[in-house]
Amino acid sequence: MHLAQILHGETTITFAAMGTLVTVSWRSAPQVAEVLRVSLPQRVEQLEDDLSRFRADSPVSRMNTEWINVGPHCAAVFRAAQDWSQRTRGFFKLFPCLGLGAETLQLRGEQARLTEGVGAGSLDLGGIAKGYAAAHLASLIAQSGGSDVLVSFGGSSIVAPNRRAIIRVQSPWTGREFLGNLQIENESLSFSALPQTDIVPSLVRSHIRGLDGQLAFTDICAALVVGPDAMSCEALSTALIAGGTPLLHDLTQKGVLGGAYRALAMTSNGRVFADPELQLSISLDLPEPLPLSPVLAD
Repeated sequence: MHLAQILHGETTITFAAMGTLVTVSWRSAPQVAEVLRVSLPQRVEQLEDDLSRFRADSPVSRMNTEWINVGPHCAAVFRAAQDWSQRTRGFFKLFPCLGLGAETLQLRGEQARLTEGVGAGSLDLGGIAKGYAAAHLASLIAQSGGSDVLVSFGGSSIVAPNRRAIIRVQSPWTGREFLGNLQIENESLSFSALPQTDIVPSLVRSHIRGLDGQLAFTDICAALVVGPDAMSCEALSTALIAGGTPLLHDLTQKGVLGGAYRALAMTSNGRVFADPELQLSISLDLPEPLPLSPVLAD
């Protein structure tokens, strides 16, 4: 995912965090901008200390069957992860390698525990943490008096809470770099993909695990979700890769997708499904996108 434009006169910083490059742009008074240049990377480092399963002393890595204090950031992400695991029929997973359900994690305020020992690193927030961090940075800038905020975590999680942005949507298909342009305004976006996928009339193996804990075979090789909340968008785009078009249509019919959260999916056989409310302009020579709309009861 690429940002098609940057506003003139704004401050932009780029730094490495959470396994990707983070780009943050905003407008503010010069003295505020200088403070944010330093404090934003530091805050992401603090969030990674809390949320990463690769940090041995993080709350995520220390989770066991005893109640422990996890702090406000972990607690917020845990609650959202549990909610989206349930709403996606388990395709968004907290324990992707084990096939365990969200009920394995129990919460009590800012405390948490597991109902059974699963081993360090088994609890994985990688499919939702970037969305939380992106939204958190946007909130910090707004609290400091900044405006026209745009936060991008590697193009996979983008937050534009008070501006319009044009996003160049990457194609997952071999030999086709971009699908086209998508406009968002005062919204968040998440994009998950299996890059360099050959167009084939069959399922393809994903890097995301399915309900059984094994790498999922799927017919969705790229999923994009636009909505008001970055964490929710990221959880949904991750789940759609694992669950494929059956989950896409199920969530649309149930009203989880459509309305507040709008989806775009690209399939292994070269088709596009798109919510008709997305402001999408496709530049590739492809059949017309297949619309996503709820099936109304008779």
